[in-house]
Amino acid sequence: MTMKKIICAGLALLMCGGLAFSVTACSGDDDDDNGNSGVVNNDLGLRVIAVGDYKYSYYDDGKLEAIYYYNEPIKFTYKPDKISFSEEEDEDSDGPNSVDVSYTSQGYLKSLSLSDENYKLSAVYTYDGDGHLTKISSSYSAPNEKYRNEATLTWRNDLLRTIVWGCEDYDEDETDSESHRITFDYDGDNPIENPYLQFAASLIEFVGIGDGDLEEGLAHIGKLGKGPKYLPSACQREWEETEGSRVRNGSSKSEFKYGFNIDNALSYVMIGNERINYRYEFVDSRLSKSNDIR
Repeated sequence: MTMKKIICAGLALLMCGGLAFSVTACSGDDDDDNGNSGVVNNDLGLRVIAVGDYKYSYYDDGKLEAIYYYNEPIKFTYKPDKISFSEEEDEDSDGPNSVDVSYTSQGYLKSLSLSDENYKLSAVYTYDGDGHLTKISSSYSAPNEKYRNEATLTWRNDLLRTIVWGCEDYDEDETDSESHRITFDYDGDNPIENPYLQFAASLIEFVGIGDGDLEEGLAHIGKLGKGPKYLPSACQREWEETEGSRVRNGSSKSEFKYGFNIDNALSYVMIGNERINYRYEFVDSRLSKSNDIR
């Protein structure tokens, strides 16, 4: 697994060739997975087990065990050690294979870091006092290449209003960059309530740091903070890309629709014509497939 695939203009932590790896939470006073991963309603014990192409498994104590994206696992362990890939690295590996992970006291992802004598990769996740994600900052440096990426999320009255993100890629020959501004629209007369403050796919889909597979997977189960009080009905994106002396820009609009199950949890999110389905289980009945709830 090459370092460029791991960073991919952001901290995506991609899996290549079916390789599985583990992520271990570092010890510390404020590093704590709260044992409540994926639960959207504590009273019911209603827990997320799938969102679109993501599937989730949990340990008996409720902590996240693994995220499966297109059936390739990211495995989580909870020891004060650095983690290592759980299978042999592929023959193209050219970088370190351990990742340090920390969480806030609320159980939100706080930081990721990976380094050796040639490479350094880090990401920091920032939240406001209400538990909303406000910033993702990541950077990567190698002998002949550097990346820098940042996304800023602006909240007002418990609603996500804008996401502004950009990245810069420096190598020996040129500097490439891209920037995006996403503005969310809400139905003023008939706002769509988000009873369990879920970070819906319509929101995390547009964070866009790298491929964002890990960030998106964690957001679905509440590990990137609380979602908004109401869900947006649409968003407007403006973007610009620079490759050497070439500049491109444009804009687009996406519309969203939502469905809810009988327990008021999201059952699907429509992004344009794409439907993303949600599945749940009751924690006390997780071994019985008949108790899965869509």
